[in-house]
Amino acid sequence: MAIAAVGATMVAVALTATVVLHEELRHDHPHDDAPTAFDGLSDSMLTLTCCLGGALVVVLIVCARVLANAHARRIVQPLRDLIAASEELSAGRIAEVPDTDIEEVRRLADGFVAMQASIRRAHEGLEQRVQDRTAELEVLTAELRLAKRDLQNQNARLEQTLVAAESATKAKSEFLANMSHEIRTPLTAILGFADFLAEHARDAEQTDAIATITQNGRHLLDLLNDILDLSKVEAGGLEIQLERVPLFALVESVRKLMDVRAKEKCLSLEVVFPGFVPESIETDPTRLRQILLNLVGNALKFTEKGGVLVVCTLEQIDSATPQLAVSVMDSGIGMSDAQQRRLFQPFSQADASTTRQFGGTGLGLFISRNLARKLGGEIECHSTPGQGSIFRLSVKTGSLEGVRLVSVEPGQAEPQAPIPARRADHVETATLPDCRILLAEDTPVNQRLLSYLLTKAGATVQVANNGREAIDHFVDAIAVGAPPDLIVLDMQMPILDGYEAARMLKSMPGCPPVLALTAHAMREDRERCLAAGCDGYATKPIQRTALLQTIGDLLAARRSAGRA
Repeated sequence: MAIAAVGATMVAVALTATVVLHEELRHDHPHDDAPTAFDGLSDSMLTLTCCLGGALVVVLIVCARVLANAHARRIVQPLRDLIAASEELSAGRIAEVPDTDIEEVRRLADGFVAMQASIRRAHEGLEQRVQDRTAELEVLTAELRLAKRDLQNQNARLEQTLVAAESATKAKSEFLANMSHEIRTPLTAILGFADFLAEHARDAEQTDAIATITQNGRHLLDLLNDILDLSKVEAGGLEIQLERVPLFALVESVRKLMDVRAKEKCLSLEVVFPGFVPESIETDPTRLRQILLNLVGNALKFTEKGGVLVVCTLEQIDSATPQLAVSVMDSGIGMSDAQQRRLFQPFSQADASTTRQFGGTGLGLFISRNLARKLGGEIECHSTPGQGSIFRLSVKTGSLEGVRLVSVEPGQAEPQAPIPARRADHVETATLPDCRILLAEDTPVNQRLLSYLLTKAGATVQVANNGREAIDHFVDAIAVGAPPDLIVLDMQMPILDGYEAARMLKSMPGCPPVLALTAHAMREDRERCLAAGCDGYATKPIQRTALLQTIGDLLAARRSAGRA
């Protein structure tokens, strides 16, 4: 372009010179109007000059474009190479940058090369780090494989241990059930015939001997029950059945049972209700009575003089979960802090000397605390050596909406506000007049005892040695028109046990109520008896009044159903 500009300038100068020359000639001959040869020459020169100038301009423009294109290629091509290299770099590939003699482009290319080298180094460092991390991951993966293998092995061992534990638990449960049966069966005869002898005792010495037999037999039964309860605690099978029960009657039943023991040791036993308490609470009466009997029994056991005071109060009455608090305070031997810390452990008492002096398994408080927690409460102990102990029991009362609060003055037999009547625990006058009972029992001594108890109550008893004989006797009785009013089945018998006999008897027309009699005392045993078709359930050792009451209830229910 610069060449074109120079050419154009030269043409312009030539034209200007021609015009100037032409004007000077005219000035020298101002009166010469006729065209002259000079004029023609001037015009020709002007024309020629214009043509030459135009041609020169064209030539110069063409040359300038050619030179410009060539120069542009020198600049653009390196730039294009740089662009291509950048695209290669973007694609992750390293490209060579061509050299150039243009300073600015070379500087740009040098910067690109430096950037490319920096990227290459970063890429190589990244690859090294990736390799290092990959190696670390491989090591971790190998370690995880080993850990997984170890975990699988541990799981396999745990499964084997679990299977072994379940088998051991099942074996222990079966062992306890069998031992319960084997121990309760002779206890039935011991306690039953002790009662029989007590009715015919001739003097105080015989009465005392019989009382000793009964007391120790019942103590053995308590130990057996504690062991069974412990197995339930360990298996998580201690179940609670809530129902609404009269509070005063429940506590009074405990006081009456423990009052005999207190009088034997010349101790006082007093129950007080300071303030107002609900006339009834929602709890498990059997389990609450078991806790109270244990706490009061322990207080009497470890007290030699003075007495035991039971204080019942209502707490948190304005909250959503009101509680009944029962404090059992004694004036006994007391305990140290170390002894108290061992107190609620299974098979643990204050110390070995306590066990030797007072006896017991050390299970009662452990079971009682578990029961208290099942009832929504707790048991706490505060004791001072030589001054006595205070055991504080708390249990939930359930909702008190619509429940009256009553007060009981010390020495009162009943609360000031009457509470619903409760069926007596002991029914000494239960009789079974004109009642025919079919008894299936395989143990001769228990046959004699049960026959004596039922016959004394007025019943006519027919005895079978096993379930097969019981079915035969029932069929014969139906044939002669004298069917039994009730069938008592021992559940553990040879030839045909009570479970199968109950199913077969219940499938026959005219079958009367069936009472299951078993030395197994687990809850599942009761459910199994009822599932076999039995209408009632009684455990060994036999309690005469409870047995007669259960039989009376079954007969009454049958009469009511017959009238309906």
